[in-house]
Amino acid sequence: MYITTSGSQEISSEKDVAKRHVMTQVEIRAPAEGRDKLWIKFVSFFWDTARKGPEEQALLNRLDFFLLSYIVLSFLIKTLDQTNITNAYVSGMKEDLGLDGNQLNYFTTAYNMGYLVGSMPIQLLMGYVRPSIVLPACEVVWGAFVMALAGAKSARYIYIFRAIIGVLEAAAYPAFARCIGSWYKPDELGKRMILFGISGSLASMISGYIQAGVYTSMNGAHGLAGWRWLFIIDGIISIPIACLGYVFFPDFPTTTRAIWLNEQQRALAISRMDEVGRAPPRRMTVKRYVMVWFQWRTHAYLWTNLMSGLLVNQLTYMSLWLKSLHYSVQNINILPTIGYAIAIVCSYIYAIISDHTGWRWQLMIGAFLFKLLGNILLAVWKIPFGLKFFAYLCPNFGEQNLFLTWAAENF
Repeated sequence: MYITTSGSQEISSEKDVAKRHVMTQVEIRAPAEGRDKLWIKFVSFFWDTARKGPEEQALLNRLDFFLLSYIVLSFLIKTLDQTNITNAYVSGMKEDLGLDGNQLNYFTTAYNMGYLVGSMPIQLLMGYVRPSIVLPACEVVWGAFVMALAGAKSARYIYIFRAIIGVLEAAAYPAFARCIGSWYKPDELGKRMILFGISGSLASMISGYIQAGVYTSMNGAHGLAGWRWLFIIDGIISIPIACLGYVFFPDFPTTTRAIWLNEQQRALAISRMDEVGRAPPRRMTVKRYVMVWFQWRTHAYLWTNLMSGLLVNQLTYMSLWLKSLHYSVQNINILPTIGYAIAIVCSYIYAIISDHTGWRWQLMIGAFLFKLLGNILLAVWKIPFGLKFFAYLCPNFGEQNLFLTWAAENF
């Protein structure tokens, strides 16, 4: 009896030990899994790929690495090539070419006129020739014209070159936005669009640092002024990034020939867009062009975007204000970059909130209030120095790229 009882007790004891061991393992694993879930939730709050399934993760990782990285780099260069005229103007170009204050505005106007002329024809062209061919080609050519600005002898040459650059750069902004909207779902879209927009602020920020560095280290090198070297360096940077576009830009899910996507990933990309009711792109016809103007979405987007554009970012004019106060060339180029840093941070905060809540127009209205405040203070003008400095920076607290997100979801 004793032996039997002892044996059964030993067996029972072994079972208890094993049971306790299993329970301990479960207890250890449960908190670990809980921590993993918390970590995924935390990461996905900032970047949504973490909460996707493995197939979607693989697709999104490729899209982010190839498509998004090319668009961010390309738009950064596009903005750099667009805005460097201000940095050049306050870094010696005005004095070397005998320019006056109005001519800086005319340089901007020449660019905008070229942009308006080129916008529609180039977008129509991309209905017949792949964007992965048109966009890099335009970028190579505009990079060459940016370098040509270094040889300008008078304002007349700058007007011509700026207008041509405007025509070619008109290809980038709408095509990039359209492509991003054709690959990403609504809960992924805001953050990607904002990264696209942030690259513009980053470019304006970088331009100030580049010009400050160029002026310090290369002014007078090989007989060229520092502002001329700025155009040369910006143009040289443009061309290799443009060449990436021939491989990195995938066109659209239904037309892609990207070598970095396999057949399963292409099919998944199409099915993802079908899930959210997003139709594939079609060629523009005369009938479709006319019908666009009878849609409420067109006017809702057009007029609100126009009003936003009138509440301009004042950092371009901040440089002129600092120059009038006799700041050094380095400080004239560097101090406005504070505003671009503010814009980068605020843009991403708006994007995170927007993707998690689905608020688009609501956040846009809130952001406009910052732009309105800054413009009102500058319109008053006779205010203390510190408040005026804040007024130049204030619109950047309202910087966001949700217009494009909103448009991609509604058109």
